[in-house]
Amino acid sequence: MPPALKRWLMHLRRKSLYMLTSSENWLPSGSNGLKSLFEGFQLQGKYFRNRVWVPPMCQYAAPQGAPTAWHERHYATLAISSGCVVVEATAISSVGRVTPEDLVLDDVSLLPAHQRLVDGIRRAGAVPGIQLCHAGRKGSRSSPWRGDLSLSVKEGGWPILGPSAIAFGENYAVPGEMTLGDIQQTIRQFVESAQLAERAGYEVIEVHGGHGRLVHSLLSPISNLRTDSYGGSFENRCLYAVELARTLRSALRADTILAFRLSCVDWVNNGIALEDSVQLSRLLGIEGVALIDCSSGGIVSPILKKTHPGYQVQFSNAIKVGAGIATAAVGEIFTIELSESILESAQADVIMMGRRSLIDPTYLMRCAALAGYWDLVPLPYRRAMERLLRAEIQLVPEL
Repeated sequence: MPPALKRWLMHLRRKSLYMLTSSENWLPSGSNGLKSLFEGFQLQGKYFRNRVWVPPMCQYAAPQGAPTAWHERHYATLAISSGCVVVEATAISSVGRVTPEDLVLDDVSLLPAHQRLVDGIRRAGAVPGIQLCHAGRKGSRSSPWRGDLSLSVKEGGWPILGPSAIAFGENYAVPGEMTLGDIQQTIRQFVESAQLAERAGYEVIEVHGGHGRLVHSLLSPISNLRTDSYGGSFENRCLYAVELARTLRSALRADTILAFRLSCVDWVNNGIALEDSVQLSRLLGIEGVALIDCSSGGIVSPILKKTHPGYQVQFSNAIKVGAGIATAAVGEIFTIELSESILESAQADVIMMGRRSLIDPTYLMRCAALAGYWDLVPLPYRRAMERLLRAEIQLVPEL
């Protein structure tokens, strides 16, 4: 082999092993250096092997509403080394979808496909979870790669509902204003879907209460102009979420974790403020919610907000302290070192690592190996990982 080629191959070997963190020269300080992140913990009596979870991330890949072979591969891969995998936003009814390609869980015929997802996640060692949602006024859209366009009924769309007859944004349809009967029907559908999720084997059920979907739109004064018991005052606007939490908690098994994702601020004038979300989280905790997944924004389109790594951690910290409830930090948390610092400073109980998991699904496993947490490395991969780690480079291994 020519010397130049040999040197180049060695360079590629070293580079493929050890980079892909923001600092490129970070080294976990042994097994104690990532103890907050990789040690197991319990949430309401349920054990999770670590505090790095995969958040729900829509795939728009279920044209029949049921999980496909794509979902099985996708979630089984993401479950490697993770503490919990929360399956993407799954509609509680066909009219609760955002797109025709959304997952749906509203009928027993869908259980076998969801059970396969659960089995794949659990075999990889993670706790299976699912996010349930109703799109509300954001519904009846084409998928992002089909233009994110409003779909008429003739184009395969469906009538959409919201708390008030206010469109989500330009080029969005105006929803029909929900009647009290509509509101109660969606609560029943959430409960029925959650019970099906339990039958499928999901152990964490998260309500999507953010990003402009139905629950969020009832919470926010930007989208909720109702004058009945579900609109007007802060307490009235919280009523739907509180009733939903109470009804779900009473209908689910005691060992099922109930979580809520919230948009903790609206990022628009006169919208939801952080103090509102702290107060709401306190109310949800009283109703048996175990975890608040702290996101933000999405109540109107567009919202122009400059972000940065960890920009939403302030919300998980404020709610954890102010409401006395466990929280998940999410949003541009790309590295293990940032994750560990958030947990070490007690600003959250769980890290939701999303986009990083998608673009680099073995990142967590490689970091766990470097830190000495070999139980998080599947046996078929350990031999390769151990051999690679004998190299002299002291950075986080890359693909």
